[in-house]
Amino acid sequence: MSILPTMDSGSFHLYNRRALDVALQRIRTSPVVVLEGPRTVGKSTLLQKIAGHFSAHIVDLDDVAVRDQVESDPHRFLGGPRPVLIDEYLRLPPLLGDIKAQLNRDGSPGQFVLTGSADGQSNPEGLEALVGRLTGVEILPLSQIEIEGLPGNFVEAAFHEMEEVMSRGRSHTSRSEYVERVLGGGFPRALLSRTSDDRNRVFDSYIGQSLDYGRSTVSDIRQPADMRRLLFRYGAQTGQLLNIAKAARDIGITTRTAENYTRLLELLFFVFRLPAWKPTDRGPVSRPKLHLVDSGVASRILRLTPERATGADPLFQTSFGHLLETFVVGEIRKAISWLDESFEIGYRRTRGGIEVDLVVERFNTGTVMGIEVKSAARISKADTKGLIFLRQELGSRFHAGIVFYMGDMPYQLAEDIYAVPIDKLWHYEPATPGQPRFRQQALLTADRDPLHPAVRDATEQMVEKLQLGKSALWELAIVPSANVSFPDFYSSDGVAGALKNVTVHSLRGGIGDGLGVGWEVEPINQCMAIVEKGRRGVLIHPLGTMVAVAAGTDRFLGQPYRTSRSRLAVKRWTVREWALEFARFAYRVLLPHGTGMSWTYWSGGRSLRTSHPQLLVLTSEVNKGVVDHPPHRGVPLTGDPEVDAYYLISSFYEWFGVPTADLAEAIFGRVSAEDIRVSQRSG
Repeated sequence: MSILPTMDSGSFHLYNRRALDVALQRIRTSPVVVLEGPRTVGKSTLLQKIAGHFSAHIVDLDDVAVRDQVESDPHRFLGGPRPVLIDEYLRLPPLLGDIKAQLNRDGSPGQFVLTGSADGQSNPEGLEALVGRLTGVEILPLSQIEIEGLPGNFVEAAFHEMEEVMSRGRSHTSRSEYVERVLGGGFPRALLSRTSDDRNRVFDSYIGQSLDYGRSTVSDIRQPADMRRLLFRYGAQTGQLLNIAKAARDIGITTRTAENYTRLLELLFFVFRLPAWKPTDRGPVSRPKLHLVDSGVASRILRLTPERATGADPLFQTSFGHLLETFVVGEIRKAISWLDESFEIGYRRTRGGIEVDLVVERFNTGTVMGIEVKSAARISKADTKGLIFLRQELGSRFHAGIVFYMGDMPYQLAEDIYAVPIDKLWHYEPATPGQPRFRQQALLTADRDPLHPAVRDATEQMVEKLQLGKSALWELAIVPSANVSFPDFYSSDGVAGALKNVTVHSLRGGIGDGLGVGWEVEPINQCMAIVEKGRRGVLIHPLGTMVAVAAGTDRFLGQPYRTSRSRLAVKRWTVREWALEFARFAYRVLLPHGTGMSWTYWSGGRSLRTSHPQLLVLTSEVNKGVVDHPPHRGVPLTGDPEVDAYYLISSFYEWFGVPTADLAEAIFGRVSAEDIRVSQRSG
């Protein structure tokens, strides 16, 4: 007999399931709670945790010996301490009648917790007996946020305040990492597989066991091979409109048989139908879309490998695009399943063919969020067509439109329509709280280029126009967390005008110094730029990013070291003033246009340590800790340009191994505080 006590095995605690909190809450309010989900999804593990919470035991009906004993004497097993936990109750359907009899004597909450690997609709008579006393909790494959062990709920955050979503920072997920997540799916055993071959064996075993379970527990399938072929037919069309009649013809069965098998595949949690969503109840009902419940199972059916998903074959690229949509829809479904509120999801398609991949309606407020899913790293205007139509159609009910894509930055595309990296569904950097005036902490580090590819391309064009040759460069940037989208960017009242009217009272050596003498204001690849050939330049992108580049050798930041032309000394004041003026320029030109946005400064160097002539810092204790490949550095705005400039300057000297204790000397030199104040006034 296998009546399992609570176990504290590590295998039961690999993942913290959000559904646990949901189940415990339902147990407090409902006499019977049923945990329903696919085979091997983790229901038994979840039941183990519930058992530990209540110090209860589990009656495992998957065990034939236990099942025989329960069938011969149900009152013995159902009359124990509450709650009574029963695993795989569908193995013994008559048990629901005995549970009803128990509830007739005591119908208080927390009596029974059951698990089943098929939807309760597979046993409608039993459900009818427990009507009004039973609450279901859907246990879906693990979400990415559960796999990572992270807090938060994207749906809740997006409906609360899109600005929170837009402040979640830059994406650090590569395309290959996305592919691995999509193909891996959310079944615990598959995620624990060491190789792709092991994972494929897990998926194959899951498919076989689940179909066998359906045949033995839910329905007598006369031709199991046909049902398997139908599943594989649907797997190849995940994320597309459901056409049962065509699928039946393709595999050579009748439409009626295909309809029955399709329903059974739904009951076994292989597939689900995403209904067509309409803003009103009027008009014809469109066909639903069909999605597989788990993207990993779908990838196995599609025979989609990482190499195929990242390759150039259009067929596999199309398949991955549909699979990515299934993946995102699944993540949203899981996030909704953890919330107490009621939501409706569907897809929107007009008679004219305008479509939105996913529509989420919040019942409490009647507000609607539209979602598009793109497998590209860039977004075109055409990608927002459906969301713009939905916004016009709904008016004030339209909360937001989101285009999930595989790019690196969240930004605003149009009014209430946003581009959001897919990994913001689970991973994000919390919004930066208000910063104190001065902070004693290390700067943030970015492993990759912080600039959007379009901004990087424009920056490289500006560097060419600067005619710096092979000079070392110091690059500064200010990057918004969201698309600022200046409406008057190119006008005389907008950023372009601000560039032409930079005041001349800037600090000596700053951006504004000498404007009009050697400076040129010009458009570069949709950006506006001011360029001083041979020395420095500033470029601003319409989406709010600003980049400044200064030559790091004798052109600007360096001066001959004593009598040697092969060694240059860093011009301390030039470095300091360049950083300070850049910070002030950002506050003066950019920030008034982006009120409420989150911004971050970034600083990067090219060949600062290896430049020719060599660039040196003149302090007694420097140049001992050489940083050959300095990373980009970044820090959120503090609200004070002088403090911001200090951190930018610090990053510059970090590349020369300047100890923190020597930063004051490196920045200011051997001068007194009064000398600094006098120099500032004269500057």
